[in-house]
Amino acid sequence: MERLRSQIVWVLILLFMCDCSSVTQKRNEQEAKKATADSLMERSYALFDSCQYQEAILVGKKALKAYEAIKDSAGQSDCHSQLSFCYMRSDNIKSGIEHTLRGLRIDSLRNDRGRIGSDYSNLASLYLTANDPQRALEFIHKAIEMEESLGVPKKFSTRYGMACEILTHLDSTDLALDYIQKAYSLDSANNDTISMARRLSQKGDALSVANQYAKAESAYKKSNILLEAKNALPSLCLNHKRLSILYKKMNRKADARKHLDKCTDIASHIDDKNILKQTLKALSALEPKNPQTQKQ
Repeated sequence: MERLRSQIVWVLILLFMCDCSSVTQKRNEQEAKKATADSLMERSYALFDSCQYQEAILVGKKALKAYEAIKDSAGQSDCHSQLSFCYMRSDNIKSGIEHTLRGLRIDSLRNDRGRIGSDYSNLASLYLTANDPQRALEFIHKAIEMEESLGVPKKFSTRYGMACEILTHLDSTDLALDYIQKAYSLDSANNDTISMARRLSQKGDALSVANQYAKAESAYKKSNILLEAKNALPSLCLNHKRLSILYKKMNRKADARKHLDKCTDIASHIDDKNILKQTLKALSALEPKNPQTQKQ
């Protein structure tokens, strides 16, 4: 009887060891799959940073499938956010909105309010790019409410800056300038040069719409100095586009063309198809460089 008990104990021990080995193996497999997904995601980020947006999309989609396979909801959310930015730079706003909404659904189910605030802000940016500032305003207000309820001051500046852009498109320049002053004060206190440059550019937009052209020109030029020092090409590209719009308003067509040419060069270099399309359209609307050649 004692021998039988001993055999049973050994069988149970062996079964327990096998079960532990199986659990360890599954955990190792899961960790390996997670590492693969993370590696794909990092590769997509690197491609985005080097302005290879189509390649970033392809790798981002592979990362998304990898995260879905292991049911990693946080990873899936990151992928949707990354893909939305890639599509935005590729002038596919519809797909950008679709991925942001998918990310928002995941974050809402997880009740991740920090990510939800970012999703709302991304939607505001996408709808603004799609020339729907009223819808954009709805989402940026939600983003600001979320961030303020969480008390995350490092994000306030970005949200206030976006609110300024949207309100500028809606001709609410006084309110836009109030938002941008709050944003610039935060960035200045943090000594955040790039963000300060972006706020100056957004301020220039509001001043331009308010017909305060000299002040707008000054804001854009100050912004350019900061952006050039940091080689912040995407923001610098937008600045040249904005300066061209300002100079066109001022009937300074030669200056407008000069900045459109600079914008085109940078947009081509960073492969920003959305900005490139807008800039080429604006260039074609200006007078030809050599009217005599045009006549011939």
